[in-house]
Amino acid sequence: SCAFLGFGVGPRFCIGMKFAMLEMKIVLTRILMQYEILKSQNTPLQFNYIEGIVRTPVEPIQVIFQKRN
Repeated sequence: SCAFLGFGVGPRFCIGMKFAMLEMKIVLTRILMQYEILKSQNTPLQFNYIEGIVRTPVEPIQVIFQKRN
């Protein structure tokens, strides 16, 4: 409870955080509407992860963005 929280917490948290999340969703939706995501030949079938704050794959995951018709 004594830690610094830059965006705040509770009812008085930063209003910009909701706007940023909404923008991210809109951009991701626009990308997915225009492109099809395919796996690359270099993409492994099984993934090994490193556990931490964020789960990270050991090997890079390569994908191909193909323009939709």
